[in-house]
Amino acid sequence: MKPIKMIAIDLDGTLLNSEKKVSTKDQKMIERAAKSGVYIVPATGRLYNSVPEEVKSLHGVRYLILANGAVVYDMKEDRDVFRAEIPREHALEIFKFLDTYPCIYGCYMDDLSWMTLESKELIDRYVPEVEFRQLIRAFNETTDNLYDMIASRDSDVQKIQLFSDDATLIDYLLVQIPKIFPDVVTTSSIRHNVEINAVSAQKGIALLRLADLLGIDQKMTMAIGDGINDFDMINSAGVGVAMANAYSEEVKKAADYITSDCDESGVAEAIIKFCFPKDRIDNYA
Repeated sequence: MKPIKMIAIDLDGTLLNSEKKVSTKDQKMIERAAKSGVYIVPATGRLYNSVPEEVKSLHGVRYLILANGAVVYDMKEDRDVFRAEIPREHALEIFKFLDTYPCIYGCYMDDLSWMTLESKELIDRYVPEVEFRQLIRAFNETTDNLYDMIASRDSDVQKIQLFSDDATLIDYLLVQIPKIFPDVVTTSSIRHNVEINAVSAQKGIALLRLADLLGIDQKMTMAIGDGINDFDMINSAGVGVAMANAYSEEVKKAADYITSDCDESGVAEAIIKFCFPKDRIDNYA
């Protein structure tokens, strides 16, 4: 096997544990990998302003894959390496479609997250995952009418995300939306949400484009994740790793290896296995 030169790591449920922190073991292994010349690339559905500072400041982190691959950002040069967005007119049509279902939704535009004040007030009802409610509240700007606000702007939309307490509806929309709107893809980062991106905005595509930019062979890349929005990068990387806490069996089946869960430093375990196989994880407590 070729040596790993780039590791894309999901955040929620992967690098971030259930307390939304990076474990000491994960920090130490990431530092060791970075010092050995490995690019560490956080890959998340979040925007830049909601990525924790402890992630941005990890040793060796320069590039971030954001909004499921809609943006790849270079922190050192403070610039986007590339962007892939939903045309504004298409996003507005998706809004109309979603208005016919029992859900709340919002979108990313110009590196900010937006939802209506009414939707924000309904988070407790439509988001069963209690640990995500505060995150959604904290990083969403509000407007009285999302449709009119987006229609008045010149920018395109980085991501649309919806939430519903009806898991059957979530499963239906994950399949149905791309059939009706073939220029988008759907994924999910938690059980009760759907994330909608442009077809070219996927974590795996972003990983491979960044690897190509840096002159790294696909076989020398690794991806670690737990959600449906990680499937593409786990499947695209040279080595795909799923967390034990991944709720999707599809994600686990796509992986070359299933590591420990996010509360047991599964990221550190995977890095040791594929980058430093002679080491023991206990050495990094």
